[in-house]
Amino acid sequence: MKEAEYNYAETRRRYSLLLQQEGGKFKWIEEPRDPHPVMELVHKFREVLLRYGFREIIHPSFILEEDIYKQYGPEARLILDRCYYLAALPRPDIGLREGIVRELSLDKEQIEAIQTLLKKYKLGEVESDDLLEALMGEVGLSETDAILLLRNLYPFLERKPQVTKFTLRSHMTAAWFPLLSRIHNVYPLPIKLFTTGYVYRREQKLSPHHLYESMRVSLVVLSEDINLVDGEVLCKTILSEIGLPTVIFKKKPVASQYYAENLEEEIFVRKNSSMIEIGDIGLYSPISLAKYNIPLPVFNAGFGVERIAMLITGIKDIRQLAYPDFYPPTDLKDEEIASMLRPIKTPSTEIGKLISRSIEETFLKYGSQEAPCSYTVFDGSVNNNHLVVTVYEEEEGVKLAGPALFNEIIVYDGSIIGIPPRQKGRSLIPEYIYEKCAYTNLSYLKLLSLYVGWLVEHEIRKHNDKRIITFSVGLVKRPRDINLFIPETVRLFIVSTRKKIDIRGPAFFSVRVSINGK
Repeated sequence: MKEAEYNYAETRRRYSLLLQQEGGKFKWIEEPRDPHPVMELVHKFREVLLRYGFREIIHPSFILEEDIYKQYGPEARLILDRCYYLAALPRPDIGLREGIVRELSLDKEQIEAIQTLLKKYKLGEVESDDLLEALMGEVGLSETDAILLLRNLYPFLERKPQVTKFTLRSHMTAAWFPLLSRIHNVYPLPIKLFTTGYVYRREQKLSPHHLYESMRVSLVVLSEDINLVDGEVLCKTILSEIGLPTVIFKKKPVASQYYAENLEEEIFVRKNSSMIEIGDIGLYSPISLAKYNIPLPVFNAGFGVERIAMLITGIKDIRQLAYPDFYPPTDLKDEEIASMLRPIKTPSTEIGKLISRSIEETFLKYGSQEAPCSYTVFDGSVNNNHLVVTVYEEEEGVKLAGPALFNEIIVYDGSIIGIPPRQKGRSLIPEYIYEKCAYTNLSYLKLLSLYVGWLVEHEIRKHNDKRIITFSVGLVKRPRDINLFIPETVRLFIVSTRKKIDIRGPAFFSVRVSINGK
């Protein structure tokens, strides 16, 4: 580091040579990993909203202060207190110190070229990250001399950030009003839009319940017919499909100023004895709409993605959810780990759930039957598609189900393990493990059956062509093989405490899905 302070360019060049080596030594292989739970949930929201005809929007992150005043009215000053204002360094006339001119032995042409270049920089014709390269290319300075020059420019080093009128987006509504004012008379009604992205709040500090930046899913519907009841139905449908079938709407006692009076509600999910807020809905205030010349009612809903992901994963600290590498858990009880394990894919429709249950029941009933054999678990019409779902095994001399298919996922002493169902006197697993472990109520069979239920839902939403889909699992090696999601927080805990994940075993699970065929 001391070398770099004296001669940055030369030190950088010398140590960079150590990194130069022949290619081909690093091998790229397929190695699937589980997605971050926040981004996975965002993906689910996007899939659902796109399917229901919402158009996806990307909003700017910079919001003018005047928009906050337009939307919040007398409450604006309080709202701005939680916003981050953007600041920028000024670009004054930059002069050359006589000392640096002598030290670099700059001639008249070079001095003029530098002054011209600095003037272009002040006017924004040369970008900041291009200035060093321009000093080397247009003026002819070496990298060492160009860096030395930048370090001695006046008043380049003495500049102080100046606050602008832009704020970082603290709520998605700030971006909806300007957009709707531009397009409300351009597109046919109803206009249905959604966006995903971060909002930025000036919290006192990072805590188990608060982040400086958090992910939001926000949607609007502009229509002369929309009302709050319609919005509730929409939100129930969306949340049910992402894994929250039961939600509660409560009228907010004092509505935000950009919502109409008595037309804002908060969305809650009951968790044990607590009510967890996960979102907010309402109809925009006619006053705020009028300031943007929007003549029709607008329904808005916003969902806190991290809050919902915490409910789904069981993670209690929002920092560990969002930044697991910075906030690894120091201690997790077996019961806590067990509550955080879940399927990667689950069906959200009644038909998908029915197929999952039928597959599970069929394997439980006929799993010990000698192959070749097959059993139809569903035969009927779904969304104008003729659907047949069959479990099967074609190889002679084996059974319909492999011996590990009925294994249960348990947590014992910090490790995640797959073990056979409890059978006194007949199990190779010590009895004390069954007595002391934390149960997840997840078996390989249940997890795989849920996946097939989801797969069928996914396939029947496609065009109505004739096709056969087969899904088979042989030897299980990784959690993903059986549709098991393990949060990164749990993985980090297991690695740091030298515990293990061991769910290996021969499952032999095969399902055939026939659509519009025999």
